[in-house]
Parts: sequence; structure tokens; C-alpha cells
Amino acid sequence: MGTWGTAIYSNDLAMDVRDACRDVFAFYDIEKGNEIIFSEFKEIINQSFIDNEYASFWYALADWQWNNGRLTDSVKTKTLELLDVYAGIDEWISDGNE
Repeated sequence: MGTWGTAIYSNDLAMDVRDACRDVFAFYDIEKGNEIIFSEFKEIINQSFIDNEYASFWYALADWQWNNGRLTDSVKTKTLELLDVYAGIDEWISDGNE
């Protein structure tokens, strides 16, 4: 995953999630759209550990849904859980950007 900053969409995966949301939710409701998004990114979602990519997926999905008035309770809950444990900031800390 290429990363070039600290913003939500400053990495390749987050941009892929954003673009997928734009494409999918233009044609499907939130329930079916989430099903499609989850299927497309199932390798990341189903991994057995939390890393920067995992967190980036959920942050990008939650941000897109929130900004477009479609944030589901399940996506919100998952994202808040990740924020509570500071998931996804490892790469910034390792680069000295605490």
C-alpha cells in the first residue's frame, strides 16, 4: 500500500475504497452496496489481525458513508472500535510523526 500523507485518503487502499463506494452506491442501496464492498475487499476484512490496511479500509468506508449521509451503525461501531485502540497509526509512529 502506497502512503503519502496522514489524511484518510492519502494511501492507495483508501482511494480504492472511496472509488468503489462511488461506483457501487450510485446503483445500489446501502445494504446491497455494503455487501458488494465487503465482497470486493474480503481479503482485508477477513484477515485475522489488525494492521494499517485493515484500519484504512474501515476509516475510508466510514468517512465516505458519513459524508454521503449513509453511515450504517455497523460500520460506525467498527470504526469507533478501531479508533479507540489507535489502529492504523503504526506507520506514522514508525516514521517519527507521533
